[in-house]
Amino acid sequence: MKRMMTLILVMLALGTLANAGQLAVQNARIRQGLRNGTLTRGEAARLRASERRLRRQMRRQNRRITRLTRNGRNRTF
Repeated sequence: MKRMMTLILVMLALGTLANAGQLAVQNARIRQGLRNGTLTRGEAARLRASERRLRRQMRRQNRRITRLTRNGRNRTF
């Protein structure tokens, strides 16, 4: 039981680090697109809003998984 919880928490932590790296790369690509003219300001704003929604969904999902594992409910979602 403790191994399962530890494994899940480690996976969440690693996923968070990977997402932070992906976010930095995505933001750099958006800035590059704005600089070289392949993206308009509106397109960049839509991309950033989409990324924001995705991050929000992932945070909610991570909170739900953490809450369920801390309460001892290891059910499939």
